[in-house]
Amino acid sequence: MGFACAATLSHAAAQSRLELTWEAPPECPQGPAVRQKVDALLGNGARKTIQLRATGRIVRNEGRYRLTLTVQEQNRPRNRTIDAETCDDLAGAAAVALGLLLRGESGPAAAGTSPGDSTAANGANDTDGANDANDANARSETDAQGASRTDAKNSTTSSTKNPTAKSTAAATRSETTPQTPADADGVAAPRRWRVLLRAPVVHFDVARLPKPSIGLGAGLGFSYDEWSVGVSGRVYSEQTLWSDLVTPDAGAVAHRAVLEMWVCRGFRSGSVELAPCLSAGLDHIVTRGTGADVQPQSARSSSVLLGVAGAGKFYLANWLAVAASATLGLETARPKITISGLGEVQTLGPVAVSLALGPEWIF
Repeated sequence: MGFACAATLSHAAAQSRLELTWEAPPECPQGPAVRQKVDALLGNGARKTIQLRATGRIVRNEGRYRLTLTVQEQNRPRNRTIDAETCDDLAGAAAVALGLLLRGESGPAAAGTSPGDSTAANGANDTDGANDANDANARSETDAQGASRTDAKNSTTSSTKNPTAKSTAAATRSETTPQTPADADGVAAPRRWRVLLRAPVVHFDVARLPKPSIGLGAGLGFSYDEWSVGVSGRVYSEQTLWSDLVTPDAGAVAHRAVLEMWVCRGFRSGSVELAPCLSAGLDHIVTRGTGADVQPQSARSSSVLLGVAGAGKFYLANWLAVAASATLGLETARPKITISGLGEVQTLGPVAVSLALGPEWIF
């Protein structure tokens, strides 16, 4: 037991002092893989690293991948944007940049600039996609930064010991081409809103009509960060309602359609997202008499449908997800279906339970 405790403490001490929040498409390396790369680059130097908090986000942008790396430096966030053909290159570049920052060998402080400066030590803007390994090598060529030559020598030695990381960072630098407009600080930020299209969506409803109903629908909406809002509609297959209180061969054929608006707040972890939702809509039912000696007259009824739902998504790609939801709706009206001269056929239920499944296209 003592040996196990000692080994555990030794392993914990060897890990870097890095608080990393990582978000990437399913086909890209995830947070644990990036942390392993950082620890591998640091080696035994992990015990001497500084405390660092960073956030990395990889998004797909016009056939390429874009990494936005945000680092908290002196209580102020600093953003760097890197583009590459593959997200494996971006994960390697992020590991190299974070490793150098943890060793205190790169960043604005080491180059003699303040965290608020928009340029690095070599005069290049932070949004040009170059990573911190290139900044460290550039310092050794700048006569005005002679005081940091020792740091540049250390970073060169670290890159020599890890040729794979060095080649990955170099490949990323050569492929970096910012393609989105820069914000006020010169940092190209990824788009925060998306257009959502859900079609086709299969629905299975119970409780409102006497028998379960199957329907087909579609929806259109948009998302902003974790929030999404949209409108969807669905039409159910017709259902014939019979009653024991009237002539056995007399009844009504019911057609049902629902139009609703929903809003959700998502919580995503990797390729899975869960979200609580609220919805409000209009439940419209048209009935028509059927049977012997029954005139096929029609009647219509509409009621407001208020619901709560739980939704889940599984992202197959950055532009496609499989969405499922379960909704419990409260009807504000319970119309009665009657046949003139024969009596009541059915009274519709006070609630509606709906299950939905379909693809979500993300633009």
